[in-house]
Amino acid sequence: LRAAGLERARGLIAASDDDADNLYIALSARAAKGDLFIVARASNEDAAKKLRLAGADRIVQPYQAAGRAMANLILRPQVTAFVDVVTTASGNDLRFEEIEITSESGQGGRSIRELDIRKETGALVVALRKRDGTFDTTPTPEAVLDVGDVIIAAGTDEELRALERIFARREAVA
Repeated sequence: LRAAGLERARGLIAASDDDADNLYIALSARAAKGDLFIVARASNEDAAKKLRLAGADRIVQPYQAAGRAMANLILRPQVTAFVDVVTTASGNDLRFEEIEITSESGQGGRSIRELDIRKETGALVVALRKRDGTFDTTPTPEAVLDVGDVIIAAGTDEELRALERIFARREAVA
């Protein structure tokens, strides 16, 4: 881990095909760097529980995810096609982005309506992750954006760049 640059890393992915190796990697990385964001692969729920105990922040179970994807292809083929388009490189006209509300932006405490996000940028706020980790999956225009919240928005590259400018660091005026 040291040779891979752990001291500079903001995140780590433990994706070996061996659960024991991923457990050891996650445990070692967490012990060495407590603030590291760790994503780990698990082959089953038992391995996932152990990885959570070892300090992994997110767990990916590929067999479970593949099963869900196949079921969705049968049950909701158009929704699945849409999600595939907007979450892969093939979807060049619409993509998702996440933007954290920082104190430096000067926008904390303001509502989606007050910022007039849709009119000013063309982007659509589709979800809001509050500072406490909860999600508002259908935020209204009255939803207040607090420092530490993360907005999830959909739009074209241009619309999302305009949205990022709204939440960019503001220079202090003397």
